[in-house]
Amino acid sequence: ALVRSTLLRLCEDLCVGLDASDANILRQLGRTGGSHSAPAKPRPPRALSPAESHQSQVSHATSVPLSFESDGCQTDLDDEDPASEAERGATSKCRATSVPVAQANREGPRVEDVLIWELFVKGLKQVGGEQIEVVSSGIWDGSEGMLELVVHHAVGDVWDRLAAMVVATTTRGRIVLKGAQVVPEAVARAIEEANVRPSVPGPGSLRPSVQALCEVLQLKLPGRLKDFLENTEVSVLPSAAGWDGVDGMDDEAPEAGPSGDLARQMLAVEALKMQLGFIDAQICHLERRLLLAPCLEESLHSEIKSLRRTQFLVEGEREAAETAVQSALFEVADTTGQQVTQIGVRIRQGASQSLRGHSIGAAVALIRGALAQSGPWAHYAAFQFSTMLQREQELHQDFVCFYHSYSFASLLYEVHAEVARQIFDLPDSCPPLPRLSVPEGALTDLKSLQNIALLSQDHSAGFRALGLSTSCSIFASGSEAPPLSCFMSGYSCTDLSFHSLLVMFLKQYCQCAGKGSKSAKTIADELVEIAERHKLPTSAYGESGGAGKRKVRKSAALAATSELSGYMLQIFVRRDIVETFAYPSHAMGVPIPGGIADYTMVSGSKADGQARVLFHPPTFLDSSKVQMFHYCARPLQSCMSATVPESRGSLIKQLRRVLRPVLKRRGEICSSLQLGPAA
Repeated sequence: ALVRSTLLRLCEDLCVGLDASDANILRQLGRTGGSHSAPAKPRPPRALSPAESHQSQVSHATSVPLSFESDGCQTDLDDEDPASEAERGATSKCRATSVPVAQANREGPRVEDVLIWELFVKGLKQVGGEQIEVVSSGIWDGSEGMLELVVHHAVGDVWDRLAAMVVATTTRGRIVLKGAQVVPEAVARAIEEANVRPSVPGPGSLRPSVQALCEVLQLKLPGRLKDFLENTEVSVLPSAAGWDGVDGMDDEAPEAGPSGDLARQMLAVEALKMQLGFIDAQICHLERRLLLAPCLEESLHSEIKSLRRTQFLVEGEREAAETAVQSALFEVADTTGQQVTQIGVRIRQGASQSLRGHSIGAAVALIRGALAQSGPWAHYAAFQFSTMLQREQELHQDFVCFYHSYSFASLLYEVHAEVARQIFDLPDSCPPLPRLSVPEGALTDLKSLQNIALLSQDHSAGFRALGLSTSCSIFASGSEAPPLSCFMSGYSCTDLSFHSLLVMFLKQYCQCAGKGSKSAKTIADELVEIAERHKLPTSAYGESGGAGKRKVRKSAALAATSELSGYMLQIFVRRDIVETFAYPSHAMGVPIPGGIADYTMVSGSKADGQARVLFHPPTFLDSSKVQMFHYCARPLQSCMSATVPESRGSLIKQLRRVLRPVLKRRGEICSSLQLGPAA
């Protein structure tokens, strides 16, 4: 059975086309029958740990998390024949594969190793004091790294200054004295002896090598430097323990600053790796079940196919996220200021709303051009855009696609989603929800939205209650918020107070009036504090309205990632109902004659421009009518593991702690929501 599983996976990975005879032989390998002994009873899959539940979309077929937040993608992949699937796996995977130029001709360093190097050098610079001077740190390139030091001794000793280099390789670390200096024979001999001692390989050899250098030179180290060198536990990733985000505690995220932020982003990558291990175990488990239950072969093959699709999406995100973190580390460590990265985007052929009027080459060029100035995180954004296009192709036949870019509204949308989870028992993977209730005075039909847009445009309270501004294509340039331009930083209106909107929402659905109850404002302030800790943009949550009214605690980590405040909702509305819930528009929501289906797929040479969507909650919460996917500019905001600091999973957990005790009963909330039918 293991041979069969390995051969099948190898054929798929190498894109080996099997004829019917070969495929049948492989399928028969390991099957019971004749004199063969029955295979051992397969071990059931282990329970999913919190870190393994990192990703957020749930597959209806297998209940295995996919890459992004949604209610599930109900595409029928079973209609594809094995040959076409193998070909797609080889040549048409929508994956952003990108590496720094410095690594173009070899396998680059592991992110964990670069983190070990960069964090040790940074620490040594801070605690070295007057005795150990870091002259040049270089970088760990995957095979070698060099750290140049000057060691100072007390005046009057045999020597008072030595220049040395610590060279770390994949096999060991060693100390090299620089030339053109007078070195006492005893010192040279002691260093030679230190170099023959057992040594650990890679960047981990920096610490023991520097410690050995100090020992052979008989340096009297101050307490802080001595503790730093004797601490043999190299903690690259900050522990989530102790950072639980409980209100009332001084719980800033561990290790602020660029390195700390990159370490937390790396935690999201580690969670992806764990999830991939879980998915692989599930696939192996199902392949073994095939041996015991031939009658279930069709359904098990379907599950395995869905799992492999999941595996492909998660692996693509892991690769993109790891490359982004790796490139960011190269940028931090690069002393030349000449670090250059190249973004690769792969898009498969296929019908797609956004690709209408664009060749594959032109689409790739547009994505690369839009991300050219986005730095290391362009790698992750490129993967996100590739995934958006892939989902468009999968759902194109039955759905019309819309893109909603936002930033300041992220906290409000997350609060809506959390209340919806409590009411409708939705999973944590439920995407952020732009609207949840149908308030009094809201315009509940498309015609009313169009009429008021002609008079007062789309900024009136009645329009904003359910109206949503969207783009009709990833490449829309005639939109107020072009997805390619707005993805990294988001798009928001600044003529309203999001704090007031949050307070109004909480007054309706929380117990804020009884004796001893928290006020809606107090609850709102607690939620904003949580959002700040998770690096959500909160400057528009000032009580007097408008952006920049609220004083936000700006940590170094927040400043380092403040430009990555963009979020995107990809909304698919079924074609047979889309004309009831969307219309094409000019700026400010002014209607364009004609229907949205013709506007996106017939009119003009491509799907450009924008649309207004009537976000009617009962309809948009029905996954048979609407599919929604959530995308973020940085890996942490896609990570659903509650144990990873500053992740979306952690954010949801802490919002729930505040909201669950104060929410009204389910029946009262449902009555207040006024979830009536759309007119």
